[in-house]
Amino acid sequence: MGSHLTLAAMIGGVPFLDPSFRPGALLAAVAVVRARAAHGDGAESLPGDALRALLRPSVALELRVTQGLARRIPNAPLSEARAAQVEVAMARLATLPSWRPLLELPLAVRGLVDHPATSCSCYGVPQHIFLSESAFDDAVGLEEYVLHEVCHNWMYCIEEIRVLHPAEFPGRYTLPTGTAGRNPTEVIGAAHVASTLIRWYRHQNGQPERVRDLSRYLAGCIELLEGMPPGALTATGVEVAERLANERVIG
Repeated sequence: MGSHLTLAAMIGGVPFLDPSFRPGALLAAVAVVRARAAHGDGAESLPGDALRALLRPSVALELRVTQGLARRIPNAPLSEARAAQVEVAMARLATLPSWRPLLELPLAVRGLVDHPATSCSCYGVPQHIFLSESAFDDAVGLEEYVLHEVCHNWMYCIEEIRVLHPAEFPGRYTLPTGTAGRNPTEVIGAAHVASTLIRWYRHQNGQPERVRDLSRYLAGCIELLEGMPPGALTATGVEVAERLANERVIG
């Protein structure tokens, strides 16, 4: 997948942060990677419709299962009322025009049950968002949870085409919130979410205390990334980490 190219040259940068980011380019690259995983040498002859089918959440999950990479997250369908609330949250987030294409990522949104988190997503369940009942307590909070998980899903797409840290790197880190055992890619993901949420709240001209908290959290994540030893991140991981460090200056 053009491993000699920087991420900026390949897809235009980092989703939600760079106006030059090209979501279509990333999704096309993801489809090719999935096609090769599913069909091997036959991937090159797949028609466009077959490639696009690989971007459906259900098909993406089936492929993870086949690869032995899937994770089980306890879930249930959303009620019609909850699904409508998610649609409203998505529409609110789309009031930032440059984000509209990013919110069109094909996603399955499910209810999260018997789980301590308020919301979650993971690489092993691609293009899925899980929301607990408490995520729906208020509209502002729901917007944040939805945006948080959409961010993660875009970064999972990037991870499909470019590894951000070597699998053999043993280091694990504690996030500024106290969440322990995170690998370098997860630290990058946390910083990316914080950067995006800061931009969202500033666009809204609201939640100054939340922005301050997120700014401190982002600074802590960047500190972790900058303190990692050589070899903790791949070239692409370094590229993304350096881009996120620029958000700390803005923040």
